Amino acid sequence: MTDDYISAKQAAAFDDFTINEIGVPSAVLMERAALAVYQRLLAGRVFDLKKVLVVAGSGNNGGDGIAVARMLFLRGLDVTIWLLGKRQNTSPENKRQLDIAKKIWCQNPFAS
Repeated sequence: MTDDYISAKQAAAFDDFTINEIGVPSAVLMERAALAVYQRLLAGRVFDLKKVLVVAGSGNNGGDGIAVARMLFLRGLDVTIWLLGKRQNTSPENKRQLDIAKKIWCQNPFAS
């Protein structure tokens, strides 16, 4: 693991370049980010995954978290999502992830 980090501004610039200049859809970037986190969670022994709470904001990073929650749920884990903010203010990618999560969960995954 590296100790090198990028700023939020740099990450946004990388995303913008990848989406607008290279042509990779933002949904693909979101899935890839979520998959990397999911794999890291499963590979590490740091977290107890018996019961998982994902706290997600209304922006695209929140959408990444919702996608991770979906992947963990599909693995059979007990997952709950807390969405911060108003659903009507979610970014389009976040809304897409919320819609997917709603369709996959047999019960409501969102804590009241």
